[in-house]
Amino acid sequence: MTACLKDAAAGSARLIPSAGRLWGILFLTQPGPDLSPEERDEVKKVATHLLERVRAALVLDWRHRAQSRAQVRLAIEDVLDEGLPRAYTPEFYQGKCAVLFEHVFESFGDGGQTDATT
Repeated sequence: MTACLKDAAAGSARLIPSAGRLWGILFLTQPGPDLSPEERDEVKKVATHLLERVRAALVLDWRHRAQSRAQVRLAIEDVLDEGLPRAYTPEFYQGKCAVLFEHVFESFGDGGQTDATT
């Protein structure tokens, strides 16, 4: 997965100006439904909004408190529900929510910091 992120970051630098939202775009599109160029643009916007909402939901010791974990999960679900194109079926939506929460849980520290290279 790390190699995929690094390859995508190197090859898509002109298309994805913020490396911070790269993880969201990759998790939302790989694997994912076939998207039109307009839908891909929507997904990029969702990824940007998702990163902002997740970072806002991360508080000190968020991993250790059920309510804080639930707020992070809800932030992910809300952003995806509101912004993903119709090409994302309920099954894709549920899968993406689960994968993204798992990634956030493993990658973001208790204060919200992350190492974008891993």
